[in-house]
Amino acid sequence: MILGFDLAEISLPSYMTGHVTGMMSYGCQSDYPYRTWVDRYAKLGLHRYNMLEGTRFELDS
Repeated sequence: MILGFDLAEISLPSYMTGHVTGMMSYGCQSDYPYRTWVDRYAKLGLHRYNMLEGTRFELDS
């Protein structure tokens, strides 16, 4: 069950096959993917969303 993400309007480009399943989770305790990179990309994406939408969402520590 995906909460907060509307996947009804998402479609794949013609060169891709399959179906849209939403966000994927990763166990960041191992060497890959690098936990620091995942954290920074998550913060960057949320910061961009906050700027565009005028919200003040934050990630839990």
